[in-house]
Amino acid sequence: VKAIPGVIQRHPKARFLLAGEILKEYYTEIQQFVQASNLEKHVIFTGFVKDYADLPKYYSLADVYVLVSRAEGNLPKTILEAMSCGKAVVASDIPQNWEGAKRGDEMLFVDPYDIDGISGAINKLLDDPELRQRLGQNARRTVMEYHTPEVIAHGMLRVYEEVVADKVKKAVR
Repeated sequence: VKAIPGVIQRHPKARFLLAGEILKEYYTEIQQFVQASNLEKHVIFTGFVKDYADLPKYYSLADVYVLVSRAEGNLPKTILEAMSCGKAVVASDIPQNWEGAKRGDEMLFVDPYDIDGISGAINKLLDDPELRQRLGQNARRTVMEYHTPEVIAHGMLRVYEEVVADKVKKAVR
């Protein structure tokens, strides 16, 4: 949210859709920042999205998807969702997010503590529609090649088959 003013300076018509539930203490802090920075007309809070089927509608509204969390347990599902919708992604340069970039040409990584770097990456994508489209297309292709439920299930099956084959070999010896 602190990167928004750096984007608005360059792209005054930009709007930021903050979709999903935000913890109360963060929501209050974000609201105060938005108001203090006169960003009310640039920031829209959706609140919790109740119907999972509505998510593609939200992603379709975006030119760029941004997730600059400082830590994640695993690759965030929302990054994969945005990628599957063909959106250019700006993500934290953390190991969990690298998992989404199997090919290396799907998203821009930023230091989550570097406000200027975050706004710079967003501006770069807003300035260059061809880059934005190329990253979005590459992101969708990567999701289809590496992250669909079928691909993941096939990979798990292969691991199970290897474990079973190894146990059979040991039992025969």
